[in-house]
Amino acid sequence: MKILFDVLTPKQARMAAAVWKRFSSEYELFITSRFYAETNDVLTYYEVPFVSQGNFHEETRQKLLERTRRQQFLTENYYSVDVVVTQASIAAVSMGVGLGKPVIVLIDIPKRKYLSRQIIPTATYHLREELTRGAWEYEPDVAIYMDATQEHFYTKPLKRKNPDLIVYRNFEYQAAYAKDQVPPDISKELRKICSDHGVDLLELERYQEHEFVPPERLFERAQVVITGGSSMAVEAAIQQIPAISFYPGYFPKFEYLMDLGYPLARVHNIQDLQEAIDRIINQELTHHQFEDDPLEKLAEIFKEIADKL
Repeated sequence: MKILFDVLTPKQARMAAAVWKRFSSEYELFITSRFYAETNDVLTYYEVPFVSQGNFHEETRQKLLERTRRQQFLTENYYSVDVVVTQASIAAVSMGVGLGKPVIVLIDIPKRKYLSRQIIPTATYHLREELTRGAWEYEPDVAIYMDATQEHFYTKPLKRKNPDLIVYRNFEYQAAYAKDQVPPDISKELRKICSDHGVDLLELERYQEHEFVPPERLFERAQVVITGGSSMAVEAAIQQIPAISFYPGYFPKFEYLMDLGYPLARVHNIQDLQEAIDRIINQELTHHQFEDDPLEKLAEIFKEIADKL
């Protein structure tokens, strides 16, 4: 069976790397990407063969043109695949549906309507997190729930060294969900907090050329992880590392993990940052364990599709 996994972001690249490691010896697997900050760096770091085509763009009209070009590229080069897998590539889903291929989508944010309404109703399968049950407005042919987060695709138990850093990852301010939102400049406040706690500050800027460093290497020394996004905060929290996110949108995963006792907090202004750090550093850690392995759930779907070929 031939499988196409089309990735757009670094998180999706990490998921694809885990899929490659698990399934490349069993199936003929193709990984495609677009040119977007760190995405190809992740695939290269984890030694995943891939083909990159197309660009990211902030402006709506140009974004649509880039998507159309990518759909043409995928259709011309991967029309013979048996199944299409993606988290949120409209180009890949459109190609798969147009060619009559089974499509597996992995979107994990129920309220992101501009993606959900274009992708999920046309998908064959949607592999969902159990924590989002009841939150979806759009339905695929088949919805499969897993007791895990998407970050469990690639997040493994971590041996930590002596924590001596506060790691700060800036906002993904070019992303569609953050459009027209001005990220707060919290560098000055963070430097003061680090001084008060006697730790160093490691700032990771987005959209700048730098050597890729996998999060697990940062987490080994992180006392606290602070990010403007979501994935890095979730990755840290499920590793029992205190994490704070400025993520602006509705994201039930955060509330769910916090209710389970994971050391995760959300803040919306600088004034609440110090209190959040103090609270989660001193929080008693949870012993909750998720039951499912996302890769094995995906294996079940692959087998079902393969048996029908």
